[in-house]
Amino acid sequence: MSISHVIRGLLYVRPVDNVMFHCGRGLLHVRPVDSVMFHCGRGLLQVRPVDSVMFHCGRGLLQVRPVDSVMFHCGRGLLQVRPVDNVMFHCGRGLLQVRPVDNVMFHCGRGLLQVRPVDNVMFHCGRGLLQVRPVDNVMFHCGRGLLQVRPVDNVMFHCGRGLLQVRPVDNVMFHCGRGLLQVRPVDNVMFHCGRGLLQVRPVDNVMFHCGRGLLQVRPVDNVMFHCGRGLLQVRPVDNVMFHCGRGLLQVRPVDNVMFHCGRGLLQVRPVDNVMFHCGRGLLQVRPVDNVMFHCGRGLLQVRPVDNVMFHCGRGLLQVRPVDNVMFHCGRGLLQVRPVDNVMFHCGRGLLQVRPVDNVMFHCGRGLLQVRPVDNVMFHCGRGLLQVRPVDNVMFHCGRGLLQVRPVDNVMFHCGRGLLQVRPVDNVMFHCGRGLLQVRPVDNVMFHCGRGLLQVRPVDNVMFHCGRGLLQVRPVDNVMFHCGRGLLQVRPVDNVMFHCGRGLLQVRPVDNVMFHCGRGLLQVRPVDNVMFHCGRGLLQVRPVDNVMFHCGRGLLQVRPVDNVMFHCGRGLLQVRPVDNVMFHCGRGLLQVRPVDNVMFHCGRGLLQVRPVDNVMFHCGRGLLQVRPVDNVMFHCGRGLLQVRPVDNVMFHCGRGLLQVRPVDNVMFHCGRGLLQVRPVDNVMFHCGRGLLQVRPVDNVMFHCGRGLLQVRPVDNVMFHCGRGLL
Repeated sequence: MSISHVIRGLLYVRPVDNVMFHCGRGLLHVRPVDSVMFHCGRGLLQVRPVDSVMFHCGRGLLQVRPVDSVMFHCGRGLLQVRPVDNVMFHCGRGLLQVRPVDNVMFHCGRGLLQVRPVDNVMFHCGRGLLQVRPVDNVMFHCGRGLLQVRPVDNVMFHCGRGLLQVRPVDNVMFHCGRGLLQVRPVDNVMFHCGRGLLQVRPVDNVMFHCGRGLLQVRPVDNVMFHCGRGLLQVRPVDNVMFHCGRGLLQVRPVDNVMFHCGRGLLQVRPVDNVMFHCGRGLLQVRPVDNVMFHCGRGLLQVRPVDNVMFHCGRGLLQVRPVDNVMFHCGRGLLQVRPVDNVMFHCGRGLLQVRPVDNVMFHCGRGLLQVRPVDNVMFHCGRGLLQVRPVDNVMFHCGRGLLQVRPVDNVMFHCGRGLLQVRPVDNVMFHCGRGLLQVRPVDNVMFHCGRGLLQVRPVDNVMFHCGRGLLQVRPVDNVMFHCGRGLLQVRPVDNVMFHCGRGLLQVRPVDNVMFHCGRGLLQVRPVDNVMFHCGRGLLQVRPVDNVMFHCGRGLLQVRPVDNVMFHCGRGLLQVRPVDNVMFHCGRGLLQVRPVDNVMFHCGRGLLQVRPVDNVMFHCGRGLLQVRPVDNVMFHCGRGLLQVRPVDNVMFHCGRGLLQVRPVDNVMFHCGRGLLQVRPVDNVMFHCGRGLLQVRPVDNVMFHCGRGLLQVRPVDNVMFHCGRGLL
């Protein structure tokens, strides 16, 4: 490996597998190498026969062909990913990179992050310290406390001055106050947002506490959430408990999650469910695997059923021998009998689900019912929603009526229009005076204006938020339109999102397209999921990609399983590749036969060919990717998690990140120090600190006056300041 120049010069990398970064006006080339090139100025970056991702934060151009990686850039820095299946995150002006390593470190303060022979992710948002020893976990600290992870595979989160520890357990601990979080021989996650204490013993769960209460998890695999002064406990059960008030949450031999946002009490017995309570009511889950949500003074109960209950008013939600989810946002009542469904009620109406597996949503004074069908009904007005022998979901936000016959779909109506679903498995959304229909197709239609949404022999979902029209033909996809544009989905299994006046199309592809401007989004033969470009939350389940567009640009996905992101007026495209593209400016993003993720924060161009990855994020929301090799985070104030992934380490403050005999990546965007020993990783430093890489195959980055060194290793060194590489 040879480096010719450091500032304004030129960098070459011959028979080596590395990545070159240049933050000036120079040029960076990488030939027969597996790397990623970054340019933050007016120069040009190219990567040929290499497995990498290219990022450009200026007016330059970035291209990445045969590479498998993901790159993230949230500021003026850069992000890189080499022949590795990981995600890089940067919340400042620094950069983030992930090479052949299975870990991610996060530090947002002056603390220290370390990862030894373990594949984990460490998060620190304060002045505390994060450490990960022979364990595969992720540690999060948002205060001045300390986070440690020993022989355990978990994630620790601390947002206050408390201390988070994880012993021989595979879990994640979250602490947002002055309390203490501990995880012993258990695989769980603990969350504490107050002065309380969170503990997890021989259990695989996650505990959340947002008040002065105490959260404990014994021989159980669950997650506990407490946002008040109450107490959360989880015994031999695999569940998650949420408490946002002064109540108490308990989970016995059950695998569930409990949520309580008021003074009520949430309990989960031999059941695998999640309970949510946002008022003074009570939530209980007996021998059932479900989730209960209560946002008012009502009561939510789930008996021998696997469901989720949501209550946002004074009503009552009950779920008997059924696997469903109930939502109530008013004074109505939601009940689910021998059915596997979800009920939503936002008004004074009533929602019921009998021998059916569906979800009902009611946002007005209407009534929602689901008989022998597996569907979900949504009503936001005074209309009525019914679902007969069909497996679908209906949404109504006005005075219209939603019906679903022998079809498996979901209908959404937000105006005075009417939504119907015949022998089709789909979901229809209408937010205006238009009409939504779904024929012999399995899809979901969304309309938020006066337009019309139709779904023919296709399995998709259409979203329209303006006066445009949404159509779905022989395709399995979802279309979203938030402007006056038009959304179409042909023989493809995808989801399209349009938030402007542009147009969204999905051809023979299984993907998701997002457009938040006047641009156009297209998705061809690809299987993916798209998300949101605002302050909401984005998730990606068994899907290969997500496409995001936050400007007037265009997003396209051809025979590829990827995700495209555009935050400006640029264009995003994904061809026969499994990747994710990100654009935060007026530039263009493309992905060809590659499984990677491309990020562009300027007016440049990003391309990624044969690569497989996932990218994130365009707002303050949260993005998650499960059946994927990684999860990338973050561009806002949200939170990002990485589950079945080989983690990434991030540091956005003055702390220190270290990685010992492990395959990880260390990131430091402040004045701290990053070190990587006998490991295949990448070290990043955007301040005055020092980065070193010993007998390892990694990449070192330094954007300040510090020093970067690379010994007998095949890597790439980056220096964007007056330092030395």
